[in-house]
Amino acid sequence: MVFRIAQMHNIPVYEMLAVPCARSKHIVDRLANADDNLTERIPMKLLFYIGMPVMVTRKHPALVEADVIANGVVGTIVGTHPPLEMLDVTTYDVSQVVIHRLVRSLELLLIKLHDCDTTLVNGFPDGVVGLPPLHISVRLKQIPNLSQASVTIDQFAIVPAFACTTEKLQGKTCHDGVVVTPLDRRRCGVPFQTLYVALSRAVSLAGLTLTEPITRGYLDNFKPTQVITSEMRRLIELVALPPYISVVETNLFNQWKARQHPGELET
Repeated sequence: MVFRIAQMHNIPVYEMLAVPCARSKHIVDRLANADDNLTERIPMKLLFYIGMPVMVTRKHPALVEADVIANGVVGTIVGTHPPLEMLDVTTYDVSQVVIHRLVRSLELLLIKLHDCDTTLVNGFPDGVVGLPPLHISVRLKQIPNLSQASVTIDQFAIVPAFACTTEKLQGKTCHDGVVVTPLDRRRCGVPFQTLYVALSRAVSLAGLTLTEPITRGYLDNFKPTQVITSEMRRLIELVALPPYISVVETNLFNQWKARQHPGELET
């Protein structure tokens, strides 16, 4: 996905390799192209561009007081320190995309957190935090035939976040375009509410992209039974206002109740 977007929009891509300790160097060299799922979501080779969505996979100890930063937080790379134009690089081509390999590591990646408009760091724009590289021991138990069970490296604990599972979307509000694959192919009883969760997180359908058609059969999974519909009607009728409530609140309640038509769900 990184290469596809970079090629489409002619965006420069930067590469930063994990910096190993002396004992781990020969192993890290072998793991440069390893899937980050095999390295505990710490990339041995970080490919990024300015504007790329990312997810934080490990909270840095330097940010322990920042409650807004946690494992799984999503944001966008908006800059670096030092600035990229001040750094020495070597270049090579992959699939008609020029990769700029950083000769030395960055001190900070500047991340604009999604849905955060408060000042996190004095002197930074709202919602922006400086993420330093993490000094961490990565277990390699999922990779066979290695002489070491772990490696110690310095690397940014982030991974690309172009997509998000419905589990991760719980409680989120999406202000930008949403891309939804409605037919979740995972097994083991994935609930039919997958599509509902994704769509209900968006504040607008502008920018919505469906990667598969929504069939009538799929929508029928959301159809309530007669028992559920009757119970919804009964519960709505039980809702009553206390006598001390204001006229404004009474009007708002009446407007809400006028919009409740559980019987129409059967059609």
